[in-house]
Amino acid sequence: MLPAIARVFKFYPKMIPLLPSIGLVGISIAFYASSLHKILEMAMPPDSERGYVSMRTGIMFLVLGFGEIIGGYSAGDLSDKIGVQKVGTIALASYTLAVTTSLLAVTYHETVVPVMFAAFFWGFQEAFIQNWITVVCSRTYKGALEAFVINKQFHSLTMCLYELMLIVWYPPMEIIIPVLIFLVVPSVIAIPFIEEGDAPPVPIFEDKVLPIAYSEPHLR
Repeated sequence: MLPAIARVFKFYPKMIPLLPSIGLVGISIAFYASSLHKILEMAMPPDSERGYVSMRTGIMFLVLGFGEIIGGYSAGDLSDKIGVQKVGTIALASYTLAVTTSLLAVTYHETVVPVMFAAFFWGFQEAFIQNWITVVCSRTYKGALEAFVINKQFHSLTMCLYELMLIVWYPPMEIIIPVLIFLVVPSVIAIPFIEEGDAPPVPIFEDKVLPIAYSEPHLR
């Protein structure tokens, strides 16, 4: 157990260019789980019934899930065509778009439409970035188990830090949104330092080639 933990922590320096983007995943999950509904509540009448609020919240997360489905299918295919650095740039642009639409929803909250768009883009970018990170772990880091462990560890850490902030101090959206925009800067700086890497071999079972471009280490 201890040697395995030591190997993971020794691998962290190799992952430095990718860590800011991994952190964004944790921040994104924490934001849409704990804060996005606050923006939705701003767009509803103060005397709204609980059933009305629950229905609108359910629709918002349905839209978010739809965005995740689309985003999850996009990153891997694009990485084959244009490379991981360009796809990483698109991923960060989608994160910025999610934050921008959230700012728009805070500014213009007479209707729930802006927050529904924000929910879609939060779902899209979170799945897109997560899928892109998996591609980078498979290509750049040769599918090393340590890379996948660090991916889970670090985004869980940033998610916990966001939730801890809300426990200690729940800042207004006028503060949270600018901070979310600022958090993308380290990822933008790090993108050029992420190597393209090689596509992993496609696994073959029973004389059939499976269309799996990026596999977890136990499938390699």
